[in-house]
Amino acid sequence: MSATLKLLKESNLIQQRTGAIMLNPKLAHRGKDTKEKYLLTKFDMFEEDTK
Repeated sequence: MSATLKLLKESNLIQQRTGAIMLNPKLAHRGKDTKEKYLLTKFDMFEEDTK
């Protein structure tokens, strides 16, 4: 893992698994709070899906 990706992951800005990287929705989401909460739930579960 490159130093940049490692730093982004440690800062909780991205989640990473084999073949995919997910950006934290807090950085890119615009819209309803309910949609943001849904996306944050998916973000938190993203890495767990491979465990």
